[in-house]
Amino acid sequence: MRILQLGKYFFPDKGGIESITESFHKELNLRFITCTTLVFSKEGKKVQNLRFRSGLVIKCREIINLFSSPISIRYFFILKKIVKKHDVIIVHLPNPLVVLFLVMVNPPQKIYVYWHSDIVSQKFLKYGYIFIEKVFLKRVNKIFVSTIEYGKWSKELQNFSDKLHALPLSIDASKYAVNISRYKKLKEQKKDLFYILSVGRLIPYKGFDVLLKAIPLLPKDVRLIIIGNGPLLPKLEKIISELSLQSQVEIFSNIEIGDLSTYYALVDIFCLPSITRAEAYGLVQVEAMLFGKPIVSTSIPGSGVSIVNRHQDTGLICSPNNIDSLAKALNRIYEDKSLRLRLGEAASIKYFDSYTNYKMISQLLKYLEYEPLL
Repeated sequence: MRILQLGKYFFPDKGGIESITESFHKELNLRFITCTTLVFSKEGKKVQNLRFRSGLVIKCREIINLFSSPISIRYFFILKKIVKKHDVIIVHLPNPLVVLFLVMVNPPQKIYVYWHSDIVSQKFLKYGYIFIEKVFLKRVNKIFVSTIEYGKWSKELQNFSDKLHALPLSIDASKYAVNISRYKKLKEQKKDLFYILSVGRLIPYKGFDVLLKAIPLLPKDVRLIIIGNGPLLPKLEKIISELSLQSQVEIFSNIEIGDLSTYYALVDIFCLPSITRAEAYGLVQVEAMLFGKPIVSTSIPGSGVSIVNRHQDTGLICSPNNIDSLAKALNRIYEDKSLRLRLGEAASIKYFDSYTNYKMISQLLKYLEYEPLL
């Protein structure tokens, strides 16, 4: 089987879609299934042909990025040229330009879509593109979603429920090595303090402002670490100053994955305080599970967040955009050490049972009806 994977960006660019695109490429090629990945790039040569994990990655430099959508005419011509060499196409959405290109090329191969999320913030773009998207979705064979719940709540997918298949997102554990010397140093500094970690882009739907406002309601020995970057940083820094939280809260905007892993290993609780369905899944919860951390997340209708983190099993779930509810859940885990240990242990078990790359790719190959020659 020869697979052509169409994505947005690729390593070293970071992001949820980029991470899964890389995992598909790596794991498929490791299983001796030829996977070629065609993506955009933000800089570099006009076209780059790279070998990654024995598979070919073709990067087309974008001319411009319009409303979070990369634009490159070269992408179209390369797609048109190489598509005939492959048996199957996997495309990661949202990616409006690639959908348009595929409608124009109209390849005869089976097409599988991974629907990472709806178009949420650029609604006017969605309305101009919805007809082309419907034409495309009628053509595709299967639509993968991180959870069936998210797919069923999607207005764009409501006429395609028969094509929906759950394919839970995973992470590559080998990338999460802890920096031992850094961990020992931070552990000494931590002493008897209680640490909460939250990770994500600093944008409105992530709910970091709600989390900051919950901190004064917690015991004084609680410390919050936020890891992420984005346009909301000045607003969050203002809240920290207004609430006099400088001694309790730290925000790290740019850290390497080794340091990220170290903080996951260090902390006592992981918190995902997202407030809208724009948080489709919360892959950072899976990262926390890898490190055996209890999770506090929110109950967002139509989101997969509370499918990943199960209430009273791997963590606690509270009401979204509710400071008191969030503080109550965090405080409950803070006060009950046995609960904290039980939830953390269950989270670790769930990662190895459900969220490894091996599990994800094995399920993908079943959906693709792949039968190995041996």
